[in-house]
Amino acid sequence: MKNITFQFFIYIILLAGLFTFLDYLLDNHPNLIPSFGFMTGCFIFTPLIQYIYIRNTDKKLLIPFLKSSIIGYFLLFVLISLFYVAILYRLLNDYYIIYGFVILNLFIWCIYYYFFKDLFLN
Repeated sequence: MKNITFQFFIYIILLAGLFTFLDYLLDNHPNLIPSFGFMTGCFIFTPLIQYIYIRNTDKKLLIPFLKSSIIGYFLLFVLISLFYVAILYRLLNDYYIIYGFVILNLFIWCIYYYFFKDLFLN
């Protein structure tokens, strides 16, 4: 439990740091916002930390984790593309779009968990 609590606080600190940096960019260097979007879109550190943790904890779950991550990142690309189109063409109010994508994301997680959670364990 101690290890999980420590990691939880590390992730909170990293997230707070990202938002603080975003605020700094918005106030002082707004021309760097597209670069920030690119950097956060390519943020590989979280999967790397997860990979290292799983590799050190239970190596037999490493390949299923990596395969599921590939599927998850593909679906993330699809959702981000749909989000972009919805925002670009103003299909709905921004709040409805955001709430809708949160619900859609949770729905996709439930579908994956219910139907495909054991897909890569064999």
